[in-house]
Formats: sequence, structure tokens, C-alpha cells
Amino acid sequence: MRSESRLWEGWSVLFLIICMLLSIAWPINSAKWTEGLDILYLVVIGSALAGFFLAKSQFPGAIAHLFSLVYGTAWVAFLGGTLLAPQFTWRERLIELGNRINAWLWKALHGGTSSDNLIFVLFLAAILWLAGYVSTWYNFREHKAWQSIVPSGSVVLWNLYYAPEQLEFSLVAYLFFALLVVINSNLLQRKQEWRAAKVKYGSDI
Repeated sequence: MRSESRLWEGWSVLFLIICMLLSIAWPINSAKWTEGLDILYLVVIGSALAGFFLAKSQFPGAIAHLFSLVYGTAWVAFLGGTLLAPQFTWRERLIELGNRINAWLWKALHGGTSSDNLIFVLFLAAILWLAGYVSTWYNFREHKAWQSIVPSGSVVLWNLYYAPEQLEFSLVAYLFFALLVVINSNLLQRKQEWRAAKVKYGSDI
């Protein structure tokens, strides 16, 4: 994979996307659904970086998405493993994760219910990985800023609806960073078009 040391999109866009994603993880963790949700911060940072490097790579979309699936599974499994008993070896942690996921699937397929909070944490981690990856992919490969904020925005609204406490400030924070992402992305695209058309513009834009 290859990424430019100097991005025409600007490194500021990547920074703003990470801030936007962190503004999603923060209210979910603050809602205190269960223990272990603090790993979501690392999930969104990892998803943003993976999405960035894959978007700037030479891989076709389908191959890049497959790599994202592999990276996301490995990263979420690693972070989920850190929530298990510290005396477990990593082999034992992976086996335990597999057993608990298998038990959850069995109950789900047979109409049962599960109270395993770890599965809930892993489920949220998977959703945030997908949201983070899509955000960076659409910005740096497809160059569609608006499409990049829709998945993450859906997660914010879901959390606000079901959260046990009022977290409206998190929506304000998300909208602030999302708006900056759209503004910066659109401005940088206009500059790229102006350069291609050899149109002069002020350096203060």
C-alpha cells in the first residue's frame, strides 16, 4: 500500500474525521451501558487509520473492503481480549471469545436471550469500526464528504435515543466536527479543480 506524504485533501481532514469519530465513542462510553466501552476510542482511531491507508492504496474497492474486514476483526478481537481475565494467555482469550460468540449465536438462532455484556461491547465495536472505515473511505477514495458522515451520524442518533441520560452536548460536538469535515473537504476539492483549470485564487482561502 502507498500513501502520499503530502495529501491534496490535507492532513487536517483526517484529524477532523478522527475527532468526529471520537465524539461518537465518547457519549456511548458516557452512557455507561456496560463496562469495557472505553475500548471504543481505540476502535475508532484504528478504523480511521485503516480506512485512510486503504483509501490511499492501489487496491480495488472490493479488495480494500476485504482487508478492512480482516483488520477490523483482528483489532476488535484484540481489544475485546484485553477485557478478559488478565491471567488468561492470548490463546485462551481468543478461545474464550470464540466460545462466547458461539454461545450468543446459538441462543439468537434458537430464540433465546443473552446477558453477556462482552458481546454487546463487541457489537458496538464492530459498528463503530464500520462507521469509521466508511467515513475515511468516502473522504479519501470517493471524495464524497456528505456520504461519509451519514453512517456515523446514525450511530449518534441511536445512542441519543436509547441513552439513559441526556447527552445532547455530544450531538453538538459531532455536528461541529462533521460540519468542519464537509467544509474542509469541499474547499480542498474546489482548490484542486481550480489548480487543474489554472484558476488563480487567494492564498487566504
